[in-house]
Amino acid sequence: MNGTRTQSVQTLCILLIFTLFAAASLLLVLIGANVYRGVSARMDENDSIRTSLSYVANKVRTGDETGEIAVEDEGKIRSLVLLSRYGGDVYKTYLYWYRGWLTESFLAADQPFVPGDGEKITRLAGFSVKQTGRLLTVSATPNGGKPISISVCPRSS
Repeated sequence: MNGTRTQSVQTLCILLIFTLFAAASLLLVLIGANVYRGVSARMDENDSIRTSLSYVANKVRTGDETGEIAVEDEGKIRSLVLLSRYGGDVYKTYLYWYRGWLTESFLAADQPFVPGDGEKITRLAGFSVKQTGRLLTVSATPNGGKPISISVCPRSS
């Protein structure tokens, strides 16, 4: 009877160790999944910010003609305005931040600017454009993050 009791205690200890090992493994998998989720979210946010800044910089480079790039205040909204000409008509492209989104509006020069009519590009906590001489500084702020800036100097001015 003593041998059976010893064998039962050994089996119980092995099962207890196995259960602790399984619980620790499950805990590590859950912690790892949570860390991965956080890293993935930060990478997506970072990509969104860099994409939005690159988008604006490429728009500036595309519209790089003398006198065709300006920073304007339309009511309470500061926007980057790019003039373009197609078939003898003049058009304006407005890039601005409106209700949490980097937004773009493409309008004929004689059409009124209405911020809510623009096309949403990406969600941002903030967006600003500043012009110092020829240098344009564009800043974008992710939700819950620090602002990131890019400076673009148009070649023709």
